[in-house]
Amino acid sequence: MTGTAEIADVAARRLAVDAGAVVVTVTYAKAPEHPFPLPLLDCVAAFAWVVAHAAELGVDPARIGIIGDSAGGNLAAATALALRDTAEIAVPQHRAAAGADPAVPPVHRCTSTHRPAALVLLYPATDAACDTASYRDFATDHGLTADRMAYYWDCYTDAGSRFHPLASVGRAELHELPPTVVVTAGCDVLRSEGEAFAAGLAAAGTPCELWVYPHTVHGFFHSDGVLHDAAELLGRLGRTLPALLGDRASL
Repeated sequence: MTGTAEIADVAARRLAVDAGAVVVTVTYAKAPEHPFPLPLLDCVAAFAWVVAHAAELGVDPARIGIIGDSAGGNLAAATALALRDTAEIAVPQHRAAAGADPAVPPVHRCTSTHRPAALVLLYPATDAACDTASYRDFATDHGLTADRMAYYWDCYTDAGSRFHPLASVGRAELHELPPTVVVTAGCDVLRSEGEAFAAGLAAAGTPCELWVYPHTVHGFFHSDGVLHDAAELLGRLGRTLPALLGDRASL
């Protein structure tokens, strides 16, 4: 619902320098005007665009990862899932071509010549149930509140799509996904579902690391220069991303 590419710009530039990587920031359509699955389709299209333009961007299409925080973490995981399954998703009529039959929603097939090589999910939203231990422990007074998250889910999904595995990604089958780093903030309503998602990946055989920052709150990634944990996380990602994306020489 909120946020712009400009908010991500400082962290993106830092990661580009530290990791020696090309970083592409993506702006996607936002709820409530553009609910699920429209933001996801924008992210799938953006990934496919980067793959298609890899030569002019100077990148290896087999080594493109996706990083996202909060709702962006949800969309990063959902993009990988949609591409893994070549998912077919019905598109709401207002996004359909002019003259389309309003009674028959068009279907978009999520496809690309390559899949993501890695995922980094920073305190991701993974389940619309909003009923975990961290929701109870940090419902108020820690920045992002339980009520606010419930409002965000209401705007992003309707009753029929709330627990769709590409919306509540924690309910998806998590096999055959790329190596993943999941980051959690200790004082965050989303902490428990991030931990559960990392455990689900590991149980499905997906290489996964869980990085825990126990003394901070949701959104801390964008506080480099203010919070020590933010600076430490950015530096750690810069050191880790090359190997995570398949540069074995950096190990």
